[in-house]
Amino acid sequence: MNEDLKQAYELAKTESSSLVQITPALLQRLNATLMRTTSSVHSVMGGSFDSSKGDFRLCGVTAGVGGHSYMNYLKVLAKVDELCAILQAKQKTVGTLREKYELSFNAHLNLVTIHPWVGGNGRMARLLMNYIQFCYHLFPTKIFKEDREEYILSLRQCQDEETNQVFLDFMARQLKKSLSLEIERFNASQKRGFSFMF
Repeated sequence: MNEDLKQAYELAKTESSSLVQITPALLQRLNATLMRTTSSVHSVMGGSFDSSKGDFRLCGVTAGVGGHSYMNYLKVLAKVDELCAILQAKQKTVGTLREKYELSFNAHLNLVTIHPWVGGNGRMARLLMNYIQFCYHLFPTKIFKEDREEYILSLRQCQDEETNQVFLDFMARQLKKSLSLEIERFNASQKRGFSFMF
């Protein structure tokens, strides 16, 4: 799984350097790379699909046993198309650093809310967020393991209340934390001296 994640990020960096438009095909290609070794063919009432190839789900999914149900699979393709069209339009109009980061955060929130695949939706949403950040040469935002519970709660609250502000606030804090740690690492590296070793 870690090797797949690494390859998916490398593909995202390569595609972003060419400013490849966000389309359902790009999302499926990224997801196929991300889920290459951990997914398989599924045969369900809606038909058969291969999640290792990035196919969108043809079945219902929930967050854990008895958890929140995600969008009906019959709506997934249309909503992914709509999300991609919105992202393409917004990528042409955002100007400030804040607008660019918020676009990437909103892309993350909306993709995970659509939940187009049977697995890997969270990783894929974070990858899409970072893809947009790579397109703008921004510092990529990381979600810290110790903040996972707050991350999930912010997603749920936004989905329940149909607002994005809680998630935007959470992601702004994660970005600040990422940048602060990077600055600390840089400062520590500057304090280390250099001496020849013979």
